[in-house]
Amino acid sequence: MNADEVQNVTDYFDGIITATNPDINAIAPLQHPSGIRPTAVADWDTDYVNLVNKVQRHTMCKPETCLKKVKKSGPEKCRFDFPQKLLAVSTLCATDGKWGYTPKRNDPRVNRHNRGILQAWRANVDVSAITDKQAVINYVAKYASKGEPRSATYAEIFRTILDAGASGSDKARKSIQKLLTKSISERDISAQECMHLLMGHDLYRSSRSFVNITLKNDEWVPLTSVKTDDDSPEGQGKTILEKYKLRIPEMEGLSLFEVASKYSWSRQNWRKRAANKEAVVRVFP
Repeated sequence: MNADEVQNVTDYFDGIITATNPDINAIAPLQHPSGIRPTAVADWDTDYVNLVNKVQRHTMCKPETCLKKVKKSGPEKCRFDFPQKLLAVSTLCATDGKWGYTPKRNDPRVNRHNRGILQAWRANVDVSAITDKQAVINYVAKYASKGEPRSATYAEIFRTILDAGASGSDKARKSIQKLLTKSISERDISAQECMHLLMGHDLYRSSRSFVNITLKNDEWVPLTSVKTDDDSPEGQGKTILEKYKLRIPEMEGLSLFEVASKYSWSRQNWRKRAANKEAVVRVFP
């Protein structure tokens, strides 16, 4: 490319990407900008300043996040190359035949971003200029083939929690709570389960139906996004006790357990199940 073409491309990228801090000396706002909905923003310029300084600055480099050793015995370096050099003007240059765009910068720790995307997303973003086709192919291939790390065992999770430490008399209770939270938030997914989810297949099939009966005062209410058999609106449904009160005269002498196992509720009516298809009833508590 000639000088004019380079300048035109640079100007184009400058209109999309920036690494400039609109107010380096801005005072931290009382409310975190991520907690403000776009519809509640009163001043978009002030909002932009607060977002850049709160979510777009790479302020701390830590071994557990970005600090990596250049070699096994070498010094630690931020893998995102922060802090970065200040630039008065943006540059577009070719190195070893590959073009690269670097936006102008007045803050060594501001991440590249697009103002519109940042204020809509309201959290950290990273925007890069596409200047090389092969780099895009490599990027897509890398993330498409990237394997997930193995989930930690209960012993490993619990050891990490204990090392972090909870002080005082609540140490045991809080540690167990954290263990339960950690154990249900992450788990390994098998290749078979992944394919079932992608193809929309049921994860399991059963020759029997299951019916839950709760005897507590705070009755269970069906909460589901699947259309219920009684055509109720999404997320609503009658409890088994409410349905039992609506049984037909020939069912008057049947107990709640018998009704749940031998009859099914369909289209606002009880229908008898086939003799060999009685439901498995689970009673709580």
